[in-house]
Amino acid sequence: MIYKDIIQYELADGVTKEHLLNVAKEVVENWMTQQPGFIKWEIHSNKENSFTDIVYWESEAAAKDAEKK
Repeated sequence: MIYKDIIQYELADGVTKEHLLNVAKEVVENWMTQQPGFIKWEIHSNKENSFTDIVYWESEAAAKDAEKK
């Protein structure tokens, strides 16, 4: 069964969507893909400066282990 972490947030003043996407790409390429059980990370734009991230894991245990790191 796939486990999903769902995170909702708003960008801080002065942080652009482009900056968010660039940083997220670096995090996925340099860290997330190295975590056991990581499947994918989606970023959804809800409205201006409001976002929902969905991070897919093979299991809840894999997600919790990554949180510790």
